[in-house]
Amino acid sequence: MSVIEQLKLQLSSFSQLWDTEQETLAERAALVPDNGIIVEIGTAQGGSATIFQAIAGTRGAKIHYDIAPSAEAYERLKNTNVTIHAQPSVEGAQSWQETVNKPIDLLFIDGSHALQHVFEDFKSWVPFLKPGAQVLFHDFDSQERGGLIHFGVQVMATTLLRLGILEAPVHKDRILYGTISRPETVSLEAKDCYQTFQEMGRGLVRLWETDYTNWTLVGDEPFANLIRGCLKINPEATLYTAEQAPLQGNYLVFARPLAPALETLFSRGIPTDSIAVIDNCQACYLVAQALQNHRNHLLAITSSRKEVFRWEEILFMFDHAFGESLFPKRIEKFPNESNIVQLSSLVAREQVCLTFLARILQTLVGWNP
Repeated sequence: MSVIEQLKLQLSSFSQLWDTEQETLAERAALVPDNGIIVEIGTAQGGSATIFQAIAGTRGAKIHYDIAPSAEAYERLKNTNVTIHAQPSVEGAQSWQETVNKPIDLLFIDGSHALQHVFEDFKSWVPFLKPGAQVLFHDFDSQERGGLIHFGVQVMATTLLRLGILEAPVHKDRILYGTISRPETVSLEAKDCYQTFQEMGRGLVRLWETDYTNWTLVGDEPFANLIRGCLKINPEATLYTAEQAPLQGNYLVFARPLAPALETLFSRGIPTDSIAVIDNCQACYLVAQALQNHRNHLLAITSSRKEVFRWEEILFMFDHAFGESLFPKRIEKFPNESNIVQLSSLVAREQVCLTFLARILQTLVGWNP
């Protein structure tokens, strides 16, 4: 049995990582040189730390930060060269030069998923990276989910990709990784994340306002029932699979699973710029829009009016308690694009609303978003 197979067996009872994610972390750890340094933010039960220890072994130090690491992690990693610090990673970065003062070969960010904390984790540790160091983020949602589960990570990671900060990026499962050849030149500000968030909002508005009457629809009937009442489409339009879609015009793709459908369309020579995709996050905002403007349509197609009424009421109470959201239509009214704390609060608010909207979406399309 290989080392990674042994690890999977060992981690199966406690790790939050998927099997394929464990493989990815093992592959990246194997690239760390002798006497290298691995820093992980977010230790939890010690799953990824166990992988780093098993693969990198005694070739270097593994240093992990968590506000409240579990007793399991301490027990599991005792008598190894893994050091666990029970403190915020930002504090660890502030004392790095006095305590370790070595360049970092691999930085794995998997702590708090609030935008503010992901932003600060990255900003705090970039100055200590070795040129060409690996940087990994966990919980970067798939294209299909589109940030529905981890909205703050979505905004942060998308910002890094948009600015080209993460070089040779790879998005596999929920892990995004790449390298940074010149850490000293990295420039990232709160306004960069705001611009990403603003563009996400504009994308939603474009989705609502575009006329899809003559587009080819690629997806299934339950999802089509939803968008017939939310978007400008021909209600009598034929639904196609990715294999059957005609090779001309524009395509609105909402098939699930999404990735294989897109791969099929691309393999058939259909260009990317002729395809518009509806991910799960966007679908939830379609539900929010429909609750305001097409509520009767939702009640006609849901499998459970009781569930719609329940979560609709919770959404109303949430807005009543915290005020109506600026996102997506009024994002330009955001008071301070340079304040990461305020922006993170807005993104977190959306994360909570998305959780409620996803429960309604499930009653409309029949699958768990």
